[in-house]
Amino acid sequence: MNHDSKRSITTMKNIISVIVSLLLCLAGSASAQEHFLEIIKAEQNQKSFARGETIPGVVVNEDKDVKVGRKLNVGDLVSVPKDVRVTFESSNKNTIETKNNAEFIVSNINDKGESYYQKFGKIRYGVFHKAIEFFKVSHAKYLAAVEGTVFVINVDLENKEIECTAEQGTFTVTREYKVRAGDKDIEGLKETVIVSDREGKQRTVKYKLGIDEAFQVFKNYDDVLTYFKEHLKKDEKEGNKLNIIAAKNNIGRTMLELAKYDEAIKIFESLIKEASILKNEEWIATASNNLGSAWEAKGIYDKAIEFYQKALSIDEKIFGKDHSKIAIRYNNLGLAWGSKGKYDKAIEYYQKALKIFIKYLGENHPNTKTVKKNIEEVKKKMNRD
Repeated sequence: MNHDSKRSITTMKNIISVIVSLLLCLAGSASAQEHFLEIIKAEQNQKSFARGETIPGVVVNEDKDVKVGRKLNVGDLVSVPKDVRVTFESSNKNTIETKNNAEFIVSNINDKGESYYQKFGKIRYGVFHKAIEFFKVSHAKYLAAVEGTVFVINVDLENKEIECTAEQGTFTVTREYKVRAGDKDIEGLKETVIVSDREGKQRTVKYKLGIDEAFQVFKNYDDVLTYFKEHLKKDEKEGNKLNIIAAKNNIGRTMLELAKYDEAIKIFESLIKEASILKNEEWIATASNNLGSAWEAKGIYDKAIEFYQKALSIDEKIFGKDHSKIAIRYNNLGLAWGSKGKYDKAIEYYQKALKIFIKYLGENHPNTKTVKKNIEEVKKKMNRD
């Protein structure tokens, strides 16, 4: 082969390489813009802002030069002042409208659905895309899950209340709470309420925010079990499948506190099957997490990690990788790895949890403080060993 032929082949390879690189870059750019939340409208004191105009007082992360038409990405923290009304539209064509001073985080947007974390304020959500599998709005221990409806969430930090209202259609509100049995708390309990604009249905639910407001006090664990078993009978009679799962979950959590680990394992394994039949990914993740807790309590840490990881993987698909629920999964994985004596791995997960908790809940929230304490304890063990 002569030198000119070799040069031609080399040149052709270089050209092909450049073309491939350009195509990959273009594909990457298209992918990055594929899912987003766009500001489509903004008003202040009856004045509308045109596309490209800066909206006064609106902040995305730390950027104060926020214009109409801006596309927000997953993980962005959005703050809207009291006198400004902003309407957002997702790449799925669902809408978000701030009604007063409000702040929220874009947790996840993809072809299957959307998740948002509402820190405070009043926000109206319009879920119009019928093909998506989920649309979820969270605040602390509260979660609104909807499909094909219009609803309003008002997180009133001043009065420590959260109010969920159905304007059109039906959605479910799930709250996590705890009860006290004697001098001990049983956490991770769930309650699901259906909210609907239909006649004869509950249109609005309102709860007190905070940790202690959700308490019910029982004399002992037997009273707690009796209470949840009665609830289960009622739910089975009414045929509400989500409430049945919630009641069984609460019985399983109580069994954990009673150190009846084998019984708890059977319950959570059964819940995974029931939630799978309903194709309810959120409950599959919850039951998997609780099953991990049961295996961890038995000292079978590899099984615990397996189910904690399963819960994490499912929740990442729903809530994205930047959400307070993900931080809980990271913390649990940290506990399991720490129990195995893998301290570096434990700290790795704790640090991930801590970063998210600080962003979502702040430095002084109990969850944030718990993770900090977990990190300190692991470091002490590392120094002793």
